[in-house]
Amino acid sequence: SLSLSLSLSLVSHKFPFLASNKVYPEAHDCTLTKKLKHYVLLCPAGGLECCHHQWFLLDADQEIPPQVEEYHLKFRIWFKDYDPNTIVNLPRLYWQTENAAGEYDVPKCDPGTPSNECVHTITSRFTVNDLLNRDCSIRSDVACSGNGTSVKFIYAGGHCHAATCLSMDLYNMDTGKLICSQTPIQGQNTEVFDEKGYIAIPPCIWGDEDELEDPPVLSVNTTLLSIKRCNSTYGHYGEMASWQMRGVVLP
Repeated sequence: SLSLSLSLSLVSHKFPFLASNKVYPEAHDCTLTKKLKHYVLLCPAGGLECCHHQWFLLDADQEIPPQVEEYHLKFRIWFKDYDPNTIVNLPRLYWQTENAAGEYDVPKCDPGTPSNECVHTITSRFTVNDLLNRDCSIRSDVACSGNGTSVKFIYAGGHCHAATCLSMDLYNMDTGKLICSQTPIQGQNTEVFDEKGYIAIPPCIWGDEDELEDPPVLSVNTTLLSIKRCNSTYGHYGEMASWQMRGVVLP
């Protein structure tokens, strides 16, 4: 095994002004929503900027504390020697249902709607080829997937936020088959990994082992559909609906 140590410091810093209601007019930051027979272009009210390193957020009457907090992290990594016959590269395959916006706004449902019927849904259609980062070096570029004609999926994990996330589904639109369906598990108490107010999102995993389903192998031309649902009893900002996946890119 290999052990690594990392030290880092959190230093106080004034938090620059951010207009929390800033509207970003760029098309890719907006959502086309159908209202009766018309479509309305809605842009996020929450903004797309988050906290950066050394930004410090305080009330107007609070002083910035002078101390520096140090954290020491230790990592232990298990590895084995590379064998091209048994070890293959699993590049990261990433897609945002919110169309590269990073985060999106969830509008409050109509007044009088029962909470269990307050469901906000977004969808995205894309191809397997859109997941690939081609014409690059897989040895020097961590985001490189390499070139290929199909992908053998091994892992798919949807990313969404507590406590409103209801489900994320990924479909093969060429066949109508459901590839991966994820329903968050709500925490129930104060136990580790079961904390109330948090969610666990078990991923979809495929493999050659008996207890796993066979990995789906999809052509780069396959059309995929992502459907994300969340509760909209309360309007809120900063919702996410991204797919973080791993797979083998086949020649």
